[in-house]
Amino acid sequence: MAEVKYDCGFLVVTRDPRRDDAPEIEQLGERMKDVFGLAVGRARGARGGDFLGQQIYIPSLQVVGRLADVSPAGIVTVSYRWNLNPERISNENYSGPGDDLLVIVSGEGPDGASPDFLLLDRRRKSLPRVRARRGGRPECRA
Repeated sequence: MAEVKYDCGFLVVTRDPRRDDAPEIEQLGERMKDVFGLAVGRARGARGGDFLGQQIYIPSLQVVGRLADVSPAGIVTVSYRWNLNPERISNENYSGPGDDLLVIVSGEGPDGASPDFLLLDRRRKSLPRVRARRGGRPECRA
C-alpha cells in the first residue's frame, strides 16, 4: 500500500516500485478531504510534542493557555484559567483537533530553530519558503 504523509501543506504519496498502486492512489484522490484531515492530524501529533508547555491562543474562547498534550492522532489539550467572577477562578481544559489554535512562540521555536510558520507576523508579505532542517528534511517556513 502507498504511504501518505502531510509535509508542509502537501499530501505526499510514496509509491512502492514493486507494485501497481495506481488504483490505491486514485481512491485516495476521491477521498482527498478525509485523507488530508487525517494526515494533518498525524503531522500535528508528531510535531506537537515540541510545543508542549507553549502558550496557545484559543480564538473561539478568547483565552490564552498552555499546550498540555497532543495525541498521536493530533487531538490537542490546552489548559487555561477561566475567571468566572473576581473571587472565583477555574482551571479548564480545551480538547479538540487544534485547527483553530495559534501557538505563541518567542523568536525561536522549542528546538532552537525558527518555528515552521508564523500566523501573527503581519510585517511579512512573502510566500512560504522551504529550507533544509537538521538531517536534510525540508522545513516549512513562512
